[in-house]
Amino acid sequence: RLGKTGATEMIFAPHGTAAQEKITLTNTSGSHTEAIYINSVAGGIKLNAGTTFDLDSSDALTIDSSTSISIGTHSDVPIDVDCSTFDLDASSDITIDNSSGNITINSASGSFDLDSSGALTIDSATSIAIGTNANKPIDINSSSFDLDATATVNIDTSDTTTGIFIGTTNSAIPITIGHSTSEVTIGDNLTVNGNFHVHGTTTQVNSTIVTVDDIILTLGGDTAPESDDGKDRGVEFRYYDTSAKIGFFGYDNNLDLFTYIPDGTNTAEVYSLNSGNVGH
Repeated sequence: RLGKTGATEMIFAPHGTAAQEKITLTNTSGSHTEAIYINSVAGGIKLNAGTTFDLDSSDALTIDSSTSISIGTHSDVPIDVDCSTFDLDASSDITIDNSSGNITINSASGSFDLDSSGALTIDSATSIAIGTNANKPIDINSSSFDLDATATVNIDTSDTTTGIFIGTTNSAIPITIGHSTSEVTIGDNLTVNGNFHVHGTTTQVNSTIVTVDDIILTLGGDTAPESDDGKDRGVEFRYYDTSAKIGFFGYDNNLDLFTYIPDGTNTAEVYSLNSGNVGH
């Protein structure tokens, strides 16, 4: 024993057996923040344990360095941090890296919050999987959401009852699909619950049966004309009679008559050739 009993003392216990051999450095009454102070001015300090190394404190435990702190860098060994809360803070970058294997961050019962005051980047050299371990809901709430890819973007579900909803929560939300020069394909039935407007040069319907509930069809635009464009109005139809032919019935603008042309020529929406007979 070195030092006064009950004060600062170092005890060398007799080693009758290896299990009883120990060295104890105790300060029982000192309340200074450096009650026990180990200092090496020029060299290093090395603490080495053949088995367990226990670093414990009844108050805050601080590990600090003016340059860097390395844990587990001598050899590949598991590091287990178990605590009520874990705060990893830095004034610069925080890097969690692994040369092989996986990195798992798990919250057994509470929530997992990944937050940043700047840009938050989740990246991978191969692929990124979210929510693939179990069927759990994923909620993304943001001021804007940009989903961009250099290859295919696939949004799919196995739910054949509820399906996929886009822009259905709030009313009067404009939804745009496709670029002005892109091709949009609907792979199955399409139901439009509302007005249907088509703005384009050509509207082509390849269907064997077409039904329209409107009993009066309007041709020639959706606004009142302000001048005579000289064009005919009516229906053009195709048929075969020894050769492919194009017929027309409708209003002849030049004659100011309703006419029927069984084999005509459409030149800039004006029909020519002789009128045919209408059966009765």
